[in-house]
Amino acid sequence: MQKGNSKTWLGIAAATTVYAIYGLNMVFCKDLTGPGMLSPLVLFSVRTGGAALLFWILSAFVPGEKLNAREMGMVVLASLLLVVIPQYSTLIGITMSSPYDASLVATLKPVLTLLIALLLGREKFSLKLLLGVLLTFFGALVLVIQPASGGKAFSTSALGFFVLLLNGISFAFYLVLFKEFVSRHKTVVMMKWMFLTAFLISLPFSAPELLQGQFPTFDSRMTAEIVFMVLAATFLSHFLLPVGQRNLSSTQYSLFSYVQCIVAAIAGYFMGLESLDLQKLVASVLFIAGVAVVRRA
Repeated sequence: MQKGNSKTWLGIAAATTVYAIYGLNMVFCKDLTGPGMLSPLVLFSVRTGGAALLFWILSAFVPGEKLNAREMGMVVLASLLLVVIPQYSTLIGITMSSPYDASLVATLKPVLTLLIALLLGREKFSLKLLLGVLLTFFGALVLVIQPASGGKAFSTSALGFFVLLLNGISFAFYLVLFKEFVSRHKTVVMMKWMFLTAFLISLPFSAPELLQGQFPTFDSRMTAEIVFMVLAATFLSHFLLPVGQRNLSSTQYSLFSYVQCIVAAIAGYFMGLESLDLQKLVASVLFIAGVAVVRRA
């Protein structure tokens, strides 16, 4: 295998692992933010604080790298686009949607990435791009125009859809704007500062609730979900994310969001948090068709 192909397969492996983890994370987030459970803000602080601690511990075992004032400013902006906005919007949006619907919205990332690249002058407009955007738009309408079932747990509101869409928009901006910047610096250095920044941003808002200490009683499953969320969905996934980002184009990387959708559907169904029906199937077909057209634009 040639060196270039080897790097491509490394990027594919990293992206597949990351999105499989994200799929499970959607289901666990839905479970943990249910009635009487943790608030999205507290869960966000727990995730970012735990990941920051792990990255800082890991940084003690790798060669250091100093960042100047301009680079630190870039890190803060990258943290907002990669961690703060995507993770917090997902935690809020998942309370108004099902795990599968939330992951289905994530499949829009290739379309959003290409649109943002177009707005920034890094891609050229084409009729195929317009067709792809229209298909995904109609898919969104199918998804939110009516409840998918009689139970609120399995439907997605229009507000929930747009909150989840913030995840894709923010992440797309990150992929387009920070690919070169991230490639120039060590992953551990980037992530330790990004997650510390995100944790410090959330702390003033979550501190009152954290200090009250009025938390639900967790059973072994919920404890395992939180551990998975910190270790895998936050620490490991963001350690692997730059690996895929360095070896795949921004649009190629975002295409692996389909893995997240499949994993979330299967895990959500077996945990009783998901209901699959014709409406979701039609929305899925429109989303996938739209992204496929954009990919060839």
